[in-house]
Amino acid sequence: MSQLKKLWQKPTQEYRMKTWWFFGYERTADEGIVADAEALRDAGFGGVVYYDQNHTKDARANGTEDAFSTEWWRHLRLAASEAKRTGLSFELNISNGYCAGGRWITPEHTM
Repeated sequence: MSQLKKLWQKPTQEYRMKTWWFFGYERTADEGIVADAEALRDAGFGGVVYYDQNHTKDARANGTEDAFSTEWWRHLRLAASEAKRTGLSFELNISNGYCAGGRWITPEHTM
């Protein structure tokens, strides 16, 4: 069997898919972070991109934490450590929602 076919059938870590790992719409729980990391690993993903996306005017409307609060940082660190524990690469999306930017984001869209 060719090397390419072997990699396709059973990719090494560096060739596995990554996925967005969204946080910020609802309450974040430690148990959920652990379960997500294990499920992503078990599904064959190779990594995650942590994406904090909270578009509400009141960050706690759905039980979410304020960005950069003590609890927010704790959950970010837990997500990174769980990714490491489960063998997933961990990346950060450095944006809170409007990742594309552009002139369509008017002052009315900002807080």
